[in-house]
Order: sequence, then structure tokens, then C-alpha cells
Amino acid sequence: MIPTNLTYCSELRELNLVDNKLGGKIPEELGSLSKLRGLGLSKNRLIGKIPASLGNLSSLIVLAATYNNLEGSIPKDIGRTSMDFIQLGFNILTDNRFTGKAAKPSRDNHGNESVGSSRGDDFSFIDYLANCTQLQIMTVSRNFLKGPLVSTIANFSTELSWISLGYNQIYGTIPSGIENLVNLTYLNLASNQLTGSIPSNIGKLYKIRELRLCGNRLSGRIPFSLGNIVMLNILDLSSNTLIGVIPSSLAAFQKLVALRLSNNDLNYSILNDLAI
Repeated sequence: MIPTNLTYCSELRELNLVDNKLGGKIPEELGSLSKLRGLGLSKNRLIGKIPASLGNLSSLIVLAATYNNLEGSIPKDIGRTSMDFIQLGFNILTDNRFTGKAAKPSRDNHGNESVGSSRGDDFSFIDYLANCTQLQIMTVSRNFLKGPLVSTIANFSTELSWISLGYNQIYGTIPSGIENLVNLTYLNLASNQLTGSIPSNIGKLYKIRELRLCGNRLSGRIPFSLGNIVMLNILDLSSNTLIGVIPSSLAAFQKLVALRLSNNDLNYSILNDLAI
């Protein structure tokens, strides 16, 4: 268990307990460490809810609680902090098992992981993240969040470099305003229920290295503009309902190591022209 007497360390700036075998709950008392900037709890055996008291940590910029057995609603008070890195959902480290419905905060909500209530509005907390002006990483993948991919995502911090929302039950269309996220290097919307076409202005995200849109219900043609993302390493559009030819612009990819277009209705006749 995490010892509650750590709260006597009033000058503590960093608490890193990652990759141990700590069980029990996250102590409410940690919320009194007013100078804490980094809290690492990943890869343990923690259970129970994220305590609302963590919302008192106004200096907190990094919160990681991946690979645990946390459950319950995401406390709205977490949204009072100004975090840069939120790791509560799937990236290369994470696989929590949150349950319940994401709480609606009065401001932005930094609790980025929940197994949804299946009421169709579990993803509504995303609206409040637009106020996180320094947010750089957001992961909520590999849960059962259900709800629409709201256009608010286009208003996220331009500092955002990593979005991982894959393996949920997110529906709706990819908002065209996603072009505003000019510093994105990783975008994962895989294995959801997204429909509509891939917006053509996604080609303005010149810094993206990995684009994963597989396992949805996306339709229409592959945008010619994708060829503008010349530094792309991985492009995965497999298992959708895309039609038409593979655009010749994809030949511009200089660093591509994986091109996945299977299980669509594409015309592959120009594959020989792709310089990959």
C-alpha cells in the first residue's frame, strides 16, 4: 500500500512509485502535497477510485496511473490542475479498467480514462479539455467509453502532440477542425465506430508520424492531401469502407514503414507506382 505518512513530506515535488506491486487504494491524503508536480503510480495493483483530493494539487503537471485496476467515475476536481501529461488510458504503457461515467466538471477534466456507462455520453468530458492550454499528451484508449467525437477536439491545445482514443465506442465523424492541432505527431482513433469521410485537411498535419484510423466505418476516398505528410511512418486505414483508387500522392512518403489498407473497397491498380 501507499503509505499515508508521505504527506508529512510537505516539500515533495516528485513521487514516483511506478512498476512495483503496490496494492490498495490511492490515499486521499496525497491531495495535501501542494508542491507535487509529478505523480507516477503506473504498473501497480491499485484499486478503487481516483481520489477527488488530487484536484487540490494545483502544481501537478504529470499524472500517470496506468496498468492498475482503478474504477469508478473520474472526479471533476482533477480538472483544477494544469497538467501537461495525462496518462490514464492506453498508450504504450497503459491498460486500466475504469468503470462508470466520466464526471462533468465545472472546468476542464484531466481524468482521461473510464470504462463507459454505455449511455452514449461517457465521452462528454472531452469538452472540458479545451481549457488545458499546455496539454501535450492525452490517452483514453482501451476502455469502453461511448459517445460522439465532438468538434471540441479541434480546440485542444496546439501543444498537443499525442492523441490516443482507440479501442472505445466513439462514434460520429472526424471533425475538419482537427487541422488546428498542428503539432500532432501521433493520432490514434482505431477500432471505434467513426463514420463519414476522412477530412481532406488532415493533410495539413505535417508533423504526424503515425496515423491510425483502422477498424471504423469510414467511407469515401482516401484524401489526396495525405501525401503532404511526407514524414509519416505508419498509415493504417484498414478495415473501413473506403472506395476508389489509392492516390498517387502517397508516393511522396519518404519514411513510410507500414501502409495498411486491407479490408476496404479500394482499387489497388496503382500500387506499383508507390515509391515505398
